[in-house]
Amino acid sequence: MRNILANWMDNLVSTTLNHPRRSIIIILIVTVLSFLLASMLELRMNWTDLLPKNQKHVETYREVQERFGEFSLAIVLEGEYDDIVALAKKIGPPLHEMESLEIVQDQLPVEFIRDHGFVLIESDMIDRSLKIYDDRSLVGYFNGLNNDFETEYTNSEQNLKKDEVDLARNLLGLSKALENLRRNLAIRKDAHPIENAVDAVTIGDQWMVSLDRKMLLILVEPVAQVTDVEATLQMVEDVEFLLDRYRPAFPNVDADLTGMSKISQDEMNSVGIYTQFLTLFAFILIYFLLARSFRSWIIPVYALLPLGVGIVWTMAFLQLVFGGLNLFTAMIMIVLLGIGIDFSIHLISAFREEIRDGASLEDALTAMYKGSGVGVITGAITSAAAFFTLMIGETRGVIEFGAAAGSGVIFTLLAILFVLPLLLARYYRKLEKSGKLNVQQSKGKKKSIPSSPQNILSTESPFLGRIAAFGWRVPIIYLLLGVLIIGFSVWATKHIGFEYDMLELEPEGLRSVELQRQIPDRFGFSDHAAWTIAESVEESRRLKKAFEDLPSVAEVTAISDFLPPSERIAQYTPKLKQLRTRILQENPPGWKAGDDIRLHDEFMRLWDNLDLMSNLAYVAGLDRIVTVIDDITGTVNSKDSVYVDSTASLPSLTRILSRGIDPKHTRLLAEAWGKRMQTNLYSMADTSPITQDDLPRVITGSLVPKTGDGYLVHVRPRESLWSKTEMERFTAEVSAVDEQTTGTEQLFLVMMDATLKDGKKAALFALLVIAIVLLIHFRGPFGLLAMVPLASGAFLMVGLMWLLDMKYNYMNLIAVPIILGIGIDDGIHALHRFRRELGTGAERVKSAFSHVGRAILLTSLTTMIGFGNVAFYEMRGMASFGIVLFMGVGACFLTTIFILPPLLRLLVRE
Repeated sequence: MRNILANWMDNLVSTTLNHPRRSIIIILIVTVLSFLLASMLELRMNWTDLLPKNQKHVETYREVQERFGEFSLAIVLEGEYDDIVALAKKIGPPLHEMESLEIVQDQLPVEFIRDHGFVLIESDMIDRSLKIYDDRSLVGYFNGLNNDFETEYTNSEQNLKKDEVDLARNLLGLSKALENLRRNLAIRKDAHPIENAVDAVTIGDQWMVSLDRKMLLILVEPVAQVTDVEATLQMVEDVEFLLDRYRPAFPNVDADLTGMSKISQDEMNSVGIYTQFLTLFAFILIYFLLARSFRSWIIPVYALLPLGVGIVWTMAFLQLVFGGLNLFTAMIMIVLLGIGIDFSIHLISAFREEIRDGASLEDALTAMYKGSGVGVITGAITSAAAFFTLMIGETRGVIEFGAAAGSGVIFTLLAILFVLPLLLARYYRKLEKSGKLNVQQSKGKKKSIPSSPQNILSTESPFLGRIAAFGWRVPIIYLLLGVLIIGFSVWATKHIGFEYDMLELEPEGLRSVELQRQIPDRFGFSDHAAWTIAESVEESRRLKKAFEDLPSVAEVTAISDFLPPSERIAQYTPKLKQLRTRILQENPPGWKAGDDIRLHDEFMRLWDNLDLMSNLAYVAGLDRIVTVIDDITGTVNSKDSVYVDSTASLPSLTRILSRGIDPKHTRLLAEAWGKRMQTNLYSMADTSPITQDDLPRVITGSLVPKTGDGYLVHVRPRESLWSKTEMERFTAEVSAVDEQTTGTEQLFLVMMDATLKDGKKAALFALLVIAIVLLIHFRGPFGLLAMVPLASGAFLMVGLMWLLDMKYNYMNLIAVPIILGIGIDDGIHALHRFRRELGTGAERVKSAFSHVGRAILLTSLTTMIGFGNVAFYEMRGMASFGIVLFMGVGACFLTTIFILPPLLRLLVRE
């Protein structure tokens, strides 16, 4: 193997010296073609690209995406109720006309409910509902409502829990109705028709509003799947453009976007331009560092140019294999910049050392390849092997990153080995021509003699040599200090948590992320949903009932909600026909003398009942009910006391009635109330069978597949699922009902657990592969010494993470195998140089670390610059990745300088 490598290096030197033009032409052709391929790379920042393959939840998720789609974008309007509804009405029609949107869920299907309302009610609720509407007058309705509350809820926490979803929805309608009544009875100019109040209590609010009725959601399903990043981002831009058109006309409304599509756009904006800018910035910093270190403006160009060629080759390879970059592989340019520059630095340092000592060009190139070149190739192989170990994982993102980084190291190495000698030959001839080298004949060969011992070709760092020599002479000091630090770091590894909250990894201050946290609290449920596919309407009915019984579930939507069974219709028909007959025979209820007093009494009674229900709901943890009731009654819980906001709808109504109302005006209101009540109830009592064809698009669009059979069941969690505890509980509960249930949060948990598992497995396998490569290369256990500073540096990195109060996450966890691949290079080069030196042990260590120490210091600094730039990403997950790698590379350098020399003293004979 060594002979084959030596022959190959000799041929490479010969080609460089004898056929430079041919080599340049071939490299240019390959690079230009690679650049054209690389320019077609897509940046796929969707988190679904990181999911494991062949996992049942992932497969179900992809099936849901393909067959049903997903409401991946939410328009959030915040302000006073009338203002947000006015804006929603304005943007609704153009949203429905946008070609990039499949479904817009803005107004609920109120007409459908008006036409079929009673047959949609479960059998245990129909008699109660009919009893509430037994007296359809204004006073009579509130009397029936109070009777129902007192029978069912004021003394039954269990009933509150059982009916939480329906009750919360009905209370929102009641809240809207009371506000309407308050404005009408006060003869306010901004009062809406009293018919709206009737619609609110019989049909419900047609808008998806928050519990305090100050935030409104419009859910949007794009035509494109979330995996089609370009189309999805264009859809988000289209919606944003629409909002921008209407915002000036509604200055009191905050109109924003959230959802996975919007967050993906924010991720793209925070990463895309930063990747290019930070890569360029890293190039500039590295250039000036190398220029200062090598005392030359041209040497950094020679170091970076072949590295750039290698990165272009790598990007072309990624285009051929993957077609795009994901969240992980998007950082590959900076990763390769940090790693590849090491190869150039070691080779350039070795070449300059040779010509400083008088070698000819041919001899210098040959010695460079056969000296440091062997260490560079060995380091590259171990780095690539460490990266390739990531491909044994399950998550697609980790697998692609392992393939990209491993192949990138190889392509970068090849580019440097082929391109760098051509540049160094030019550099040599330039020095020779300028007279900075004194050339004389020596045994028939040209030999270059430096013009001064302190010249631009200096490659030593005596300071590092003295530090290493001290460690050889007094090993106990360094080793004792190392044991203490590493011992602390080992302890720290067991006390660092894992960040399961995906939102904590997003750019700080994003409105889309802030809204993701607000929506569950404001609406009582998350805007995300889990899904499962039911084979039939009856199965969807069964699943809905089972899901609704789960403590962590807030709401379930299924096709069975809108397709009542024929048995139910047959059961309801006599009662509903009787209701219709009575409505036709009776005159619409109006207003009688004394109704103002009775209405006041019913409102006071309602206030008492709502207070009792709120107290029970609070004890039961039913926050949705508590929030709506407190908004109606004006109950405010401050830190110091509980008080009543007198401007709330119910306190205002009782105050208005106590002061006296205009009889004529109130009579007109009551008559309008009665007519609308009669009309709505008559329509809702229709017993005609309902078929799937009768359902409006807003219902079928999200529940009926575009292709194939089955129906989608939406399960909305009660809480946001950004913490591991909530995620695990919700996942366990819904999976117990149907193990195929999947959703965004479940997949986050799957991805994170798989990444954690992959990271541990890859790290162990990488160590094994590195050990094997070292044993083969060094022909014995001597090479394993290089793993000690590597392992020590890795532990020190974790200790620094603990000190900085950092957590593991699915992005920075990938830094561990990367550090193993990079950190091993320092030890390999140090051991290589040590074996080449002559003299006593102290002299060998001092000389070896004086020469190679400068090179590994430079490589560490350049790598730290490359990775450190990632720390400036706005996306906090990526920033943590850069910070961890920055610390890891620095830690491996320090442990190589301080720990390896005393270990050599203990294990190597003089």
